[in-house]
Amino acid sequence: MPQGFLSVAFGAQPFWTKQNTEISTRLLVVLFFLGPILFVTIETSPTAWAVLTALSAAVSITNAIKFQKSLYSPAIVLALILALVAASLFWTIDKTKTAFAVRDFLGFGLAALTLLNCLLSISENDCSRVRKAFTCGSMIAILALFAIEVYIAARHGQSPPVADVITLHKITFYGALFAAWHLAENSRTSTFIALLYAISTIALGHSAGIGAAIIVVAVLYALPDRGRRPAVAVIISAYVIGAFAAPAVIPRAFSYLDASGALSYKPNTFAGRLELWDLVLKQIWNAPILGHGANTIRNAMWLITNPRYYGLSDLPSAHNIVIDIWFELGVTGIAFMSVSIIALSTMIYKLPERLFFLCSSLLLTIVIELTVDHRVWLSWVLGTLILAIAISIIYSRDRLATVKLRTPEDE
Repeated sequence: MPQGFLSVAFGAQPFWTKQNTEISTRLLVVLFFLGPILFVTIETSPTAWAVLTALSAAVSITNAIKFQKSLYSPAIVLALILALVAASLFWTIDKTKTAFAVRDFLGFGLAALTLLNCLLSISENDCSRVRKAFTCGSMIAILALFAIEVYIAARHGQSPPVADVITLHKITFYGALFAAWHLAENSRTSTFIALLYAISTIALGHSAGIGAAIIVVAVLYALPDRGRRPAVAVIISAYVIGAFAAPAVIPRAFSYLDASGALSYKPNTFAGRLELWDLVLKQIWNAPILGHGANTIRNAMWLITNPRYYGLSDLPSAHNIVIDIWFELGVTGIAFMSVSIIALSTMIYKLPERLFFLCSSLLLTIVIELTVDHRVWLSWVLGTLILAIAISIIYSRDRLATVKLRTPEDE
Protein backbone atom coordinates (compact mmCIF):
# COMPACT_ATOMS: atom_id res chain seq x y z
CA MET A 1 0.00 0.00 0.00
CA PRO A 2 1.49 3.43 -0.97
CA GLN A 3 3.11 5.29 1.88
CA GLY A 4 1.29 8.50 0.91
CA PHE A 5 -2.07 6.78 1.30
CA LEU A 6 -1.11 5.39 4.71
CA SER A 7 0.05 8.78 5.98
CA VAL A 8 -3.23 10.41 4.94
CA ALA A 9 -5.44 7.62 6.24
CA PHE A 10 -3.70 6.77 9.51
CA GLY A 11 -1.15 9.53 10.15
CA ALA A 12 1.58 8.42 12.53
CA GLN A 13 -0.80 6.18 14.48
CA PRO A 14 -1.33 2.40 14.22
CA PHE A 15 -4.41 1.06 12.46
CA TRP A 16 -6.19 0.49 15.78
CA THR A 17 -6.00 3.53 18.02
CA LYS A 18 -7.87 4.77 21.07
CA GLN A 19 -6.73 8.36 20.68
CA ASN A 20 -9.88 10.43 20.28
CA THR A 21 -8.31 13.23 18.24
CA GLU A 22 -6.95 10.71 15.73
CA ILE A 23 -10.33 9.00 15.47
CA SER A 24 -11.94 12.40 14.85
CA THR A 25 -9.36 13.19 12.14
CA ARG A 26 -9.94 9.84 10.44
CA LEU A 27 -13.67 10.51 10.36
CA LEU A 28 -13.00 13.86 8.70
CA VAL A 29 -10.64 12.23 6.18
CA VAL A 30 -13.35 9.71 5.25
CA LEU A 31 -16.00 12.42 5.14
CA PHE A 32 -14.09 14.70 2.79
CA PHE A 33 -12.89 11.87 0.57
CA LEU A 34 -16.20 10.06 0.14
CA GLY A 35 -18.52 13.09 0.29
CA PRO A 36 -17.76 14.52 -3.19
CA ILE A 37 -17.96 11.08 -4.81
CA LEU A 38 -21.29 10.22 -3.20
CA PHE A 39 -22.83 13.62 -4.02
CA VAL A 40 -22.39 13.15 -7.77
CA THR A 41 -22.84 9.39 -8.13
CA ILE A 42 -26.06 8.65 -6.26
CA GLU A 43 -27.69 12.10 -6.45
CA THR A 44 -27.52 12.43 -2.72
CA SER A 45 -27.04 15.79 -1.07
CA PRO A 46 -24.70 17.21 1.55
CA THR A 47 -27.22 16.04 4.14
CA ALA A 48 -24.83 13.08 4.09
CA TRP A 49 -22.65 15.30 6.27
CA ALA A 50 -25.10 14.55 9.05
CA VAL A 51 -23.93 11.00 9.82
CA LEU A 52 -20.21 11.65 10.05
CA THR A 53 -20.74 15.09 11.56
CA ALA A 54 -22.69 13.41 14.36
CA LEU A 55 -19.86 10.92 14.85
CA SER A 56 -17.30 13.73 14.85
CA ALA A 57 -19.40 15.60 17.39
CA ALA A 58 -19.53 12.53 19.63
CA VAL A 59 -15.75 12.20 19.47
CA SER A 60 -15.34 15.93 20.12
CA ILE A 61 -17.56 15.77 23.19
CA THR A 62 -15.74 12.69 24.47
CA ASN A 63 -12.43 14.44 23.96
CA ALA A 64 -13.76 17.65 25.57
CA ILE A 65 -12.84 19.79 22.53
CA LYS A 66 -13.60 23.42 23.32
CA PHE A 67 -15.68 25.65 21.08
CA GLN A 68 -13.29 27.77 19.01
CA LYS A 69 -13.37 31.52 19.64
CA SER A 70 -13.18 32.21 15.90
CA LEU A 71 -16.65 30.67 15.56
CA TYR A 72 -18.31 33.07 18.02
CA SER A 73 -19.13 35.67 15.34
CA PRO A 74 -20.53 33.13 12.82
CA ALA A 75 -22.60 31.58 15.61
CA ILE A 76 -24.08 34.98 16.48
CA VAL A 77 -24.89 35.68 12.82
CA LEU A 78 -26.57 32.28 12.44
CA ALA A 79 -28.55 32.93 15.63
CA LEU A 80 -29.76 36.30 14.33
CA ILE A 81 -30.86 34.83 10.99
CA LEU A 82 -32.57 31.96 12.81
CA ALA A 83 -34.33 34.50 15.04
CA LEU A 84 -35.69 36.33 11.99
CA VAL A 85 -36.81 33.10 10.33
CA ALA A 86 -38.45 31.88 13.56
CA ALA A 87 -40.09 35.26 14.19
CA SER A 88 -41.75 35.05 10.78
CA LEU A 89 -43.91 32.26 12.27
CA PHE A 90 -45.96 35.07 13.82
CA TRP A 91 -46.95 36.60 10.46
CA THR A 92 -46.40 33.79 7.96
CA ILE A 93 -49.12 32.83 5.49
CA ASP A 94 -48.16 29.15 5.90
CA LYS A 95 -46.95 28.10 9.36
CA THR A 96 -46.08 24.55 8.27
CA LYS A 97 -43.65 25.62 5.56
CA THR A 98 -42.05 28.24 7.79
CA ALA A 99 -41.68 25.71 10.60
CA PHE A 100 -39.82 23.42 8.17
CA ALA A 101 -37.46 26.29 7.34
CA VAL A 102 -36.81 26.91 11.06
CA ARG A 103 -36.14 23.21 11.66
CA ASP A 104 -33.78 22.83 8.69
CA PHE A 105 -31.87 26.05 9.35
CA LEU A 106 -31.43 25.19 13.02
CA GLY A 107 -30.27 21.65 12.23
CA PHE A 108 -27.82 22.70 9.52
CA GLY A 109 -26.59 25.61 11.63
CA LEU A 110 -25.69 23.25 14.47
CA ALA A 111 -24.15 20.76 12.02
CA ALA A 112 -22.07 23.52 10.46
CA LEU A 113 -20.74 24.80 13.77
CA THR A 114 -19.93 21.25 14.91
CA LEU A 115 -18.11 20.33 11.70
CA LEU A 116 -16.20 23.62 11.50
CA ASN A 117 -15.22 23.33 15.16
CA CYS A 118 -13.78 19.88 14.46
CA LEU A 119 -11.79 21.25 11.52
CA LEU A 120 -10.44 24.11 13.61
CA SER A 121 -9.59 21.84 16.55
CA ILE A 122 -7.35 19.34 14.76
CA SER A 123 -3.67 20.07 14.19
CA GLU A 124 -2.41 21.72 11.01
CA ASN A 125 -0.73 18.45 10.00
CA ASP A 126 -4.03 16.59 10.38
CA CYS A 127 -5.79 19.34 8.45
CA SER A 128 -3.31 18.71 5.64
CA ARG A 129 -4.40 15.06 5.62
CA VAL A 130 -8.03 16.13 5.24
CA ARG A 131 -7.05 18.49 2.43
CA LYS A 132 -5.28 15.71 0.50
CA ALA A 133 -8.27 13.42 0.98
CA PHE A 134 -10.67 16.06 -0.36
CA THR A 135 -8.40 16.80 -3.34
CA CYS A 136 -8.45 13.13 -4.33
CA GLY A 137 -12.17 12.68 -3.67
CA SER A 138 -13.16 15.80 -5.60
CA MET A 139 -10.99 14.74 -8.55
CA ILE A 140 -12.78 11.39 -8.72
CA ALA A 141 -16.11 13.21 -8.35
CA ILE A 142 -15.44 15.49 -11.34
CA LEU A 143 -14.47 12.51 -13.50
CA ALA A 144 -17.69 10.77 -12.42
CA LEU A 145 -19.69 13.94 -13.12
CA PHE A 146 -18.17 14.13 -16.60
CA ALA A 147 -19.20 10.52 -17.24
CA ILE A 148 -22.76 11.22 -16.02
CA GLU A 149 -23.11 14.27 -18.28
CA VAL A 150 -21.85 12.36 -21.32
CA TYR A 151 -24.14 9.41 -20.52
CA ILE A 152 -27.25 11.58 -20.20
CA ALA A 153 -26.41 13.46 -23.39
CA ALA A 154 -25.78 10.22 -25.31
CA ARG A 155 -28.99 8.65 -24.07
CA HIS A 156 -31.37 11.59 -24.35
CA GLY A 157 -29.64 14.18 -26.53
CA GLN A 158 -30.00 17.86 -25.71
CA SER A 159 -33.52 17.44 -24.22
CA PRO A 160 -33.18 15.00 -21.32
CA PRO A 161 -36.11 14.24 -18.99
CA VAL A 162 -36.81 16.75 -16.23
CA ALA A 163 -35.51 14.34 -13.57
CA ASP A 164 -32.15 14.15 -15.34
CA VAL A 165 -32.00 17.94 -15.68
CA ILE A 166 -32.66 18.35 -11.96
CA THR A 167 -29.92 15.80 -11.25
CA LEU A 168 -27.46 17.78 -13.36
CA HIS A 169 -28.51 21.04 -11.68
CA LYS A 170 -27.58 19.59 -8.30
CA ILE A 171 -24.40 17.76 -9.10
CA THR A 172 -22.96 20.54 -11.28
CA PHE A 173 -23.46 22.88 -8.32
CA TYR A 174 -21.25 20.59 -6.22
CA GLY A 175 -18.84 20.22 -9.13
CA ALA A 176 -18.38 23.98 -9.39
CA LEU A 177 -17.01 24.05 -5.86
CA PHE A 178 -14.72 21.09 -6.58
CA ALA A 179 -13.45 22.74 -9.79
CA ALA A 180 -12.69 26.04 -8.01
CA TRP A 181 -10.67 24.05 -5.49
CA HIS A 182 -8.63 22.46 -8.27
CA LEU A 183 -8.02 25.79 -10.00
CA ALA A 184 -6.64 27.13 -6.72
CA GLU A 185 -4.33 24.09 -6.48
CA ASN A 186 -2.66 25.46 -9.62
CA SER A 187 -1.03 22.21 -10.77
CA ARG A 188 -1.29 20.87 -14.30
CA THR A 189 -3.42 17.91 -13.27
CA SER A 190 -5.76 20.00 -11.13
CA THR A 191 -6.14 22.65 -13.84
CA PHE A 192 -6.96 19.95 -16.40
CA ILE A 193 -9.60 18.48 -14.09
CA ALA A 194 -11.18 21.91 -13.60
CA LEU A 195 -11.11 22.54 -17.37
CA LEU A 196 -12.74 19.17 -18.05
CA TYR A 197 -15.54 20.10 -15.65
CA ALA A 198 -16.00 23.57 -17.16
CA ILE A 199 -16.20 22.43 -20.79
CA SER A 200 -18.50 19.48 -20.13
CA THR A 201 -20.82 21.47 -17.87
CA ILE A 202 -21.19 24.43 -20.22
CA ALA A 203 -21.81 22.06 -23.14
CA LEU A 204 -24.01 19.47 -21.41
CA GLY A 205 -24.90 20.62 -17.91
CA HIS A 206 -28.27 22.34 -18.56
CA SER A 207 -27.67 24.85 -15.76
CA ALA A 208 -27.64 28.53 -16.71
CA GLY A 209 -26.54 29.58 -13.24
CA ILE A 210 -23.50 27.33 -13.13
CA GLY A 211 -22.65 28.18 -16.73
CA ALA A 212 -22.56 31.87 -15.79
CA ALA A 213 -20.56 31.10 -12.64
CA ILE A 214 -17.98 29.15 -14.65
CA ILE A 215 -17.47 32.13 -16.96
CA VAL A 216 -17.10 34.56 -14.04
CA VAL A 217 -14.59 32.30 -12.24
CA ALA A 218 -12.66 31.75 -15.50
CA VAL A 219 -12.39 35.53 -15.98
CA LEU A 220 -11.30 35.91 -12.36
CA TYR A 221 -8.66 33.21 -12.87
CA ALA A 222 -7.36 34.93 -16.01
CA LEU A 223 -7.07 38.34 -14.35
CA PRO A 224 -3.71 39.41 -12.92
CA ASP A 225 -3.47 39.33 -9.13
CA ARG A 226 -3.89 43.09 -8.80
CA GLY A 227 -7.13 43.02 -10.79
CA ARG A 228 -9.01 40.30 -8.91
CA ARG A 229 -9.89 42.15 -5.72
CA PRO A 230 -11.33 45.24 -7.48
CA ALA A 231 -13.31 42.95 -9.81
CA VAL A 232 -14.87 41.03 -6.91
CA ALA A 233 -15.59 44.29 -5.05
CA VAL A 234 -17.41 45.69 -8.10
CA ILE A 235 -19.46 42.50 -8.60
CA ILE A 236 -20.51 42.29 -4.94
CA SER A 237 -21.33 46.01 -4.75
CA ALA A 238 -23.45 45.81 -7.91
CA TYR A 239 -25.21 42.72 -6.58
CA VAL A 240 -26.15 44.33 -3.26
CA ILE A 241 -27.41 47.49 -4.98
CA GLY A 242 -29.35 45.35 -7.44
CA ALA A 243 -30.92 43.34 -4.61
CA PHE A 244 -32.43 46.45 -3.04
CA ALA A 245 -33.42 47.90 -6.43
CA ALA A 246 -34.99 44.68 -7.80
CA PRO A 247 -38.66 45.62 -7.08
CA ALA A 248 -38.23 48.85 -9.04
CA VAL A 249 -36.05 47.55 -11.89
CA ILE A 250 -37.33 44.07 -12.80
CA PRO A 251 -41.03 44.93 -13.47
CA ARG A 252 -39.96 47.82 -15.70
CA ALA A 253 -37.46 45.62 -17.52
CA PHE A 254 -40.09 42.91 -18.06
CA SER A 255 -42.67 45.40 -19.38
CA TYR A 256 -40.19 47.00 -21.77
CA LEU A 257 -38.81 43.71 -23.15
CA ASP A 258 -42.30 42.23 -23.45
CA ALA A 259 -43.61 45.25 -25.34
CA SER A 260 -40.60 45.27 -27.67
CA GLY A 261 -41.03 41.60 -28.56
CA ALA A 262 -37.56 40.71 -27.33
CA LEU A 263 -38.88 37.97 -25.02
CA SER A 264 -40.18 35.88 -27.89
CA TYR A 265 -36.58 34.83 -28.63
CA LYS A 266 -36.37 32.51 -25.60
CA PRO A 267 -39.98 32.19 -24.40
CA ASN A 268 -39.49 29.11 -22.23
CA THR A 269 -36.33 30.12 -20.38
CA PHE A 270 -35.33 33.74 -19.95
CA ALA A 271 -38.81 35.10 -20.64
CA GLY A 272 -40.50 32.63 -18.29
CA ARG A 273 -38.03 33.38 -15.51
CA LEU A 274 -38.37 37.16 -15.93
CA GLU A 275 -42.15 36.93 -15.94
CA LEU A 276 -42.05 34.83 -12.77
CA TRP A 277 -39.92 37.47 -11.04
CA ASP A 278 -42.35 40.16 -12.17
CA LEU A 279 -45.38 38.24 -10.86
CA VAL A 280 -43.76 37.57 -7.48
CA LEU A 281 -42.50 41.13 -7.01
CA LYS A 282 -46.00 42.48 -7.58
CA GLN A 283 -47.03 40.72 -4.36
CA ILE A 284 -44.23 42.00 -2.12
CA TRP A 285 -46.02 45.30 -1.55
CA ASN A 286 -48.54 43.40 0.58
CA ALA A 287 -45.74 42.86 3.12
CA PRO A 288 -42.67 44.87 2.07
CA ILE A 289 -41.01 45.13 5.50
CA LEU A 290 -41.19 41.61 6.96
CA GLY A 291 -42.48 39.54 4.04
CA HIS A 292 -44.93 36.64 3.98
CA GLY A 293 -42.89 34.17 6.06
CA ALA A 294 -39.84 32.01 5.36
CA ASN A 295 -40.29 29.22 2.80
CA THR A 296 -43.80 30.35 1.80
CA ILE A 297 -43.06 30.79 -1.90
CA ARG A 298 -42.77 27.03 -2.28
CA ASN A 299 -45.73 25.85 -4.42
CA ALA A 300 -47.51 29.22 -4.01
CA MET A 301 -49.23 28.81 -7.37
CA TRP A 302 -51.65 31.61 -6.55
CA LEU A 303 -48.81 33.96 -7.50
CA ILE A 304 -49.03 32.82 -11.14
CA THR A 305 -51.89 34.76 -12.74
CA ASN A 306 -52.51 34.66 -16.49
CA PRO A 307 -48.92 33.77 -17.42
CA ARG A 308 -47.75 34.25 -21.00
CA TYR A 309 -44.28 32.71 -20.71
CA TYR A 310 -44.11 30.78 -17.43
CA GLY A 311 -45.11 27.22 -18.30
CA LEU A 312 -44.30 25.04 -15.29
CA SER A 313 -47.10 23.23 -13.48
CA ASP A 314 -45.60 24.02 -10.06
CA LEU A 315 -43.61 26.77 -8.38
CA PRO A 316 -40.48 25.39 -6.67
CA SER A 317 -39.33 28.95 -5.98
CA ALA A 318 -38.79 32.25 -7.78
CA HIS A 319 -35.47 30.76 -8.96
CA ASN A 320 -33.77 33.81 -7.50
CA ILE A 321 -32.71 34.19 -3.88
CA VAL A 322 -33.25 37.96 -4.02
CA ILE A 323 -36.86 37.60 -5.20
CA ASP A 324 -37.47 34.75 -2.74
CA ILE A 325 -36.24 36.80 0.21
CA TRP A 326 -38.12 39.91 -0.86
CA PHE A 327 -41.34 37.86 -0.86
CA GLU A 328 -40.63 35.80 2.27
CA LEU A 329 -38.75 38.18 4.59
CA GLY A 330 -39.16 41.59 2.96
CA VAL A 331 -36.58 44.34 2.99
CA THR A 332 -35.49 43.15 6.44
CA GLY A 333 -34.37 39.86 4.92
CA ILE A 334 -32.65 41.66 2.05
CA ALA A 335 -30.74 43.74 4.58
CA PHE A 336 -29.64 40.58 6.46
CA MET A 337 -28.56 38.95 3.21
CA SER A 338 -26.66 42.03 2.04
CA VAL A 339 -24.83 42.50 5.34
CA SER A 340 -23.87 38.80 5.35
CA ILE A 341 -22.50 38.95 1.79
CA ILE A 342 -20.59 42.17 2.47
CA ALA A 343 -19.14 40.76 5.70
CA LEU A 344 -17.99 37.59 3.92
CA SER A 345 -16.52 39.62 1.08
CA THR A 346 -14.62 41.83 3.54
CA MET A 347 -13.15 38.78 5.27
CA ILE A 348 -12.17 37.22 1.94
CA TYR A 349 -10.68 40.50 0.67
CA LYS A 350 -8.01 40.35 3.39
CA LEU A 351 -6.79 36.85 2.52
CA PRO A 352 -3.52 36.06 0.69
CA GLU A 353 -3.87 35.81 -3.08
CA ARG A 354 -4.35 32.03 -3.55
CA LEU A 355 -6.83 31.89 -0.68
CA PHE A 356 -8.58 34.98 -2.01
CA PHE A 357 -9.08 33.33 -5.40
CA LEU A 358 -10.57 30.16 -3.93
CA CYS A 359 -12.88 31.80 -1.39
CA SER A 360 -14.08 34.55 -3.74
CA SER A 361 -14.72 31.94 -6.46
CA LEU A 362 -16.82 29.88 -4.04
CA LEU A 363 -18.76 32.96 -2.90
CA LEU A 364 -19.46 34.19 -6.44
CA THR A 365 -20.46 30.70 -7.63
CA ILE A 366 -22.97 30.31 -4.81
CA VAL A 367 -24.39 33.82 -5.21
CA ILE A 368 -24.80 33.41 -8.98
CA GLU A 369 -26.36 29.94 -8.72
CA LEU A 370 -28.83 31.00 -6.04
CA THR A 371 -29.76 34.01 -8.16
CA VAL A 372 -30.68 31.85 -11.14
CA ASP A 373 -31.78 28.40 -10.02
CA HIS A 374 -32.27 27.37 -6.41
CA ARG A 375 -33.88 28.49 -3.15
CA VAL A 376 -31.96 28.81 0.07
CA TRP A 377 -34.17 26.64 2.33
CA LEU A 378 -33.52 23.44 0.37
CA SER A 379 -31.64 21.07 2.66
CA TRP A 380 -29.06 20.18 0.00
CA VAL A 381 -28.39 23.87 -0.65
CA LEU A 382 -27.81 24.47 3.06
CA GLY A 383 -25.49 21.48 3.07
CA THR A 384 -23.61 22.86 0.07
CA LEU A 385 -23.05 26.14 1.92
CA ILE A 386 -21.49 24.13 4.75
CA LEU A 387 -19.28 22.38 2.19
CA ALA A 388 -18.06 25.70 0.79
CA ILE A 389 -17.15 27.09 4.20
CA ALA A 390 -15.56 23.82 5.33
CA ILE A 391 -13.25 23.48 2.33
CA SER A 392 -12.31 27.16 2.67
CA ILE A 393 -11.17 26.47 6.24
CA ILE A 394 -9.27 23.34 5.20
CA TYR A 395 -7.49 25.13 2.38
CA SER A 396 -6.78 28.22 4.49
CA ARG A 397 -5.32 26.33 7.44
CA ASP A 398 -3.11 24.17 5.26
CA ARG A 399 -1.93 27.00 3.00
CA LEU A 400 -1.26 29.41 5.86
CA ALA A 401 0.66 26.70 7.71
CA THR A 402 2.77 26.13 4.58
CA VAL A 403 3.52 29.85 4.31
CA LYS A 404 4.64 29.97 7.96
CA LEU A 405 7.10 27.12 7.37
CA ARG A 406 8.78 28.83 4.43
CA THR A 407 12.10 30.58 4.90
CA PRO A 408 13.14 33.71 2.99
CA GLU A 409 15.42 31.51 0.86
CA ASP A 410 12.39 29.49 -0.28
CA GLU A 411 10.71 32.55 -1.80
